[in-house]
Amino acid sequence: MENGSVHPDGLDDVWELALYCAKEARLLRSFLDYLLKSQDAPEIKQAKLSEWRKHVGLQFGRPEFHEETTATFQKLRDSTIEERGALIHTMLSNAQAQYLEGADS
Repeated sequence: MENGSVHPDGLDDVWELALYCAKEARLLRSFLDYLLKSQDAPEIKQAKLSEWRKHVGLQFGRPEFHEETTATFQKLRDSTIEERGALIHTMLSNAQAQYLEGADS
């Protein structure tokens, strides 16, 4: 995907957009988790929040942060349609469970 290879499904641009959105979502979640867990003073947190684009944007430059997301998308893309559907449903169930678990906090 990112290495410029062309996949036989002909949906390279769609996969690239989906991967970007997944990376961005993961970065935003990570930033919010950081703010919630940080012991910084409220005014420092507010300053970081007001500059969220800069903080999140800097993380896009760290390839190691994206390895898991990229590998997951490659696995999805290389799967058969049936396998892909099962993987996506499992991933969605796991993601939704994370939000439900966090709702009790």
